[in-house]
Amino acid sequence: MSAVDYRLAGVAGAVAEFCWSNVPCFDTFDLGEWFDPEIMSETDWAMAGCEPGAPTDIVFDAIETVFALLNRASGALWPDLVRRSRQLITFGHARAA
Repeated sequence: MSAVDYRLAGVAGAVAEFCWSNVPCFDTFDLGEWFDPEIMSETDWAMAGCEPGAPTDIVFDAIETVFALLNRASGALWPDLVRRSRQLITFGHARAA
């Protein structure tokens, strides 16, 4: 994987959570949230290529790229996010029963 691929993978989970919650994570979102070290795991921060709570412009580029793919309005991968999320929810319910 390239460094770009690692950055995209690193931010994907956090961006997906914002998209799932219908919270814009880049365009109108308070970017201060991305400076919270708890927004992603240490592993995700490392994959993104920066220290926890210290995103760089390159990381913000990755966030923008992933958001374009996952956003509800026009993201090409939104249907995949919904499908996988429903699978995980169903799996979680089955394990709890």
